[in-house]
Amino acid sequence: MEKLSVTHDAVALTSLMTEDLYQLGDCEAVTLLNSNEHAPVVSVVAEPTPELSKNTSFNYLGDNNRYVVVLVNYPNHEYIADGDKEFLLKVISALKMDLKDIAIVNMAKYPSASLTELHAFFAGNKIISFNIDLNNSLFKEIELTPYAIKDHLEMKILAAEALNIIGEDNARKKSLWNALKIMFNVA
Repeated sequence: MEKLSVTHDAVALTSLMTEDLYQLGDCEAVTLLNSNEHAPVVSVVAEPTPELSKNTSFNYLGDNNRYVVVLVNYPNHEYIADGDKEFLLKVISALKMDLKDIAIVNMAKYPSASLTELHAFFAGNKIISFNIDLNNSLFKEIELTPYAIKDHLEMKILAAEALNIIGEDNARKKSLWNALKIMFNVA
């Protein structure tokens, strides 16, 4: 098989690429010059994307193997209260997951974090939040209602009350379970 070669010849590229091209991500202005007077000059200019803080990192409990981020709010705990952790693990086990599959992040430790930063750090495709104020700056970009799944930044986001409140109320447990079944495609 013949080895393929790469060319940066503008004439060759303009004859091969006749469709409009769009650059995703940030880049400098690029111009392909063509020696043929009748062929158009191609210019590409992309707007810079907002840069995340290079120091943004999160301490979390779990291994995040299935890219599920669980947001909690415990100002007096490192991650989560023991009783609530036990209840959460029961819920997660009903979805055939365990602590290795999720990342529990105590948002009380990160009051100015954004969904974009969480998504960039965890590469999460699902976020479940417990006891996070829906008017919090974290959710300023979207409108959330409890137990309703919202798509945002290529993630499914579910908000619910505090775990201890859900654990004591069968109607709330049922609402949470119904939303989780939809989120995780459980029959």
